[in-house]
Amino acid sequence: MPKIGDKFKHSTGSTRKQTKQLRDGRGMWGNPLTDAEFMEEPPRAYLDEKDVNYVPKEELNERNYNEDAWEEEIWHANHEEYDTYFDSYQEEEEPQTQTYAEYVQDLKANIQEQLASLLQGHINDEEFLERVVPENGLELGANKVFAKCFLSPTLLGTPEQQNTLALVLQRCVEFNLLYPEDIIQAITCALRGYPEEDDIFAITEFAEVLAVLNVIPQELGDEIVSLKEITDLNDHVRGVKDYIKEIVREYFTSTEVEEMIQSIHEIPTPFYQYEATKILVSTAFDRDNKCREQASKIIGTPNCLRPTSVKRGFEILLERLDDLKQDVPDATGLLACFIARAISDEAIPPSFIQEIHFEEWSATTSVQLCLQKVQHLVNMKYSAQRLARVWGPGRGRTVQELKESIKVFIKEFFTNRDLNAFVESIEDLNEPNFHHDIIKQCVQIAVDMSGQDYTDILPELFRQLVNKNIISAHQLRLGIHRLVTNIDIYKLDAPLLPAIVDGLQDQLEDLLVVLER
Repeated sequence: MPKIGDKFKHSTGSTRKQTKQLRDGRGMWGNPLTDAEFMEEPPRAYLDEKDVNYVPKEELNERNYNEDAWEEEIWHANHEEYDTYFDSYQEEEEPQTQTYAEYVQDLKANIQEQLASLLQGHINDEEFLERVVPENGLELGANKVFAKCFLSPTLLGTPEQQNTLALVLQRCVEFNLLYPEDIIQAITCALRGYPEEDDIFAITEFAEVLAVLNVIPQELGDEIVSLKEITDLNDHVRGVKDYIKEIVREYFTSTEVEEMIQSIHEIPTPFYQYEATKILVSTAFDRDNKCREQASKIIGTPNCLRPTSVKRGFEILLERLDDLKQDVPDATGLLACFIARAISDEAIPPSFIQEIHFEEWSATTSVQLCLQKVQHLVNMKYSAQRLARVWGPGRGRTVQELKESIKVFIKEFFTNRDLNAFVESIEDLNEPNFHHDIIKQCVQIAVDMSGQDYTDILPELFRQLVNKNIISAHQLRLGIHRLVTNIDIYKLDAPLLPAIVDGLQDQLEDLLVVLER
């Protein structure tokens, strides 16, 4: 029974049910892709005169119906006042970002101007902070720049001026605009470079006022105040440096961490602890990775060096980086590793990178490259684990960790037979007194892999390692001796080991005798 909407077939006189097919035409849903094509291409000229979309050929040629004309018609349809729309259009200018140097220059100028008004009594401390501090606060890392503006000797001439500035800094600390560490760093920078005696007196007196108001710790305030009692500050600082150089040399020789920590705490003037950071790192530049790991270990040890001392030491090294590169060409990369390791060990905060950008001397290519490397090391995947081994796989590892590292590169060698990579792994390990374990594990792993090909290459492998001075003959003898001594235990898991060790011992004993001659 035909229903309403069914289509009548003229050829047979029958009807068929109307279906919703994806086709064009009347009564159909239509193909949705047609609309998408229409958006990308101009509409086609319909050729059927009875089609409602038909355009006569004369009119089509007259209109020159191309893609540009079609787009223009769309614009006219959407914007009645087409010309007015474009006349009122103005290209938006990209906001110009302020450089660090410009930000620091504007900040200093504003602070100095407002400090002058504050000391003259034209404004109070609340008005000062409203005029100086932006609505969104100081930029990250600009705290020290802010604090340094208060330490100009010309502003600290009288006790009244010192009290006024100290009260402002106290409010800054209360509102978390500044931290005591920022003020201590600013004082350290102001006292560096052997200033005049009057300037030292003014800064130390100001530090005493800050300590009384609990703006900085009383202990640090007493240390700074004690500087004005030193008659010859230049000679005293040289003596402190000589003392630190001596304890650093002893530490790199003895590797006694506790003794080094005690020696640092016994520095004649604790205020100059930052010299320990500077000398420790600069001396490690000329040493091997083992000494560099020892230096990083001291810097990262809690309650050894103050964070302000670590930061100040790194600042001095960054400022002198161009001079350091003349003696140590890789100083940029080495210093970046030291700073990144210190951040990973939480000796200094990550904001230290941002603080350096606000220094006047930080615009040099060397400093910027160093900071980029530090940022990369800190942000890389598994940074904490990688930075813990930044000075090589053997640095700071336990015996068990060393054995695991040795096992890994020995198995890699037996798999790919790359002798150069094997030798490079031994050198990267940088533990010559542990080479006997390489000999022992080579034999054990070769036996465990149950292949004659692995055991047959051992004599020639050991011969080349000894001939090229990669492993000493003494370490080779120790490795074989450990196998022979514990053979009864090892053969429980590897029954073939005794026979193989006996054969190797004969060949290697002969090899050692030849080498000793």
